[in-house]
Amino acid sequence: MRRELHSLLKKEIDDSATPQETRRVAEILEFLDRDDEARSWWEKAALKGDQDALDYLHVLDAENEEKLSACCGQEREQTDEAFRSFVSAFACPPLLIADRLDSALGEAGVRMPEGSQNLVREIEDFLTHLDHTTGGPRC
Repeated sequence: MRRELHSLLKKEIDDSATPQETRRVAEILEFLDRDDEARSWWEKAALKGDQDALDYLHVLDAENEEKLSACCGQEREQTDEAFRSFVSAFACPPLLIADRLDSALGEAGVRMPEGSQNLVREIEDFLTHLDHTTGGPRC
């Protein structure tokens, strides 16, 4: 097989290879698990007018699209789940951070301003009542 590949590549260098011989280079490279290199030879054969190479490129494109869709879909599901888990850790059960913070500051002899307390409570309320527009759960 390597001897055949050598002979075909020599024809390619001499620019005397037929479209079918160029396709054969792609087939051999693919057999040798050199898919990336084979892809470029499939493209060369198709550009030379080899219909089988063109058809096979369509098959390769469809396979790559399926792999990409499956990969991205799985990645998106994992990302969505991680986000929901992250948000749930904050939102369920209600945090009551303002009360804890106020208590800790009180022990230190410092009083949190009323405006800051209200802001923290507003954020807690928002996190507790997430809806579909924020991509989080309702507790």
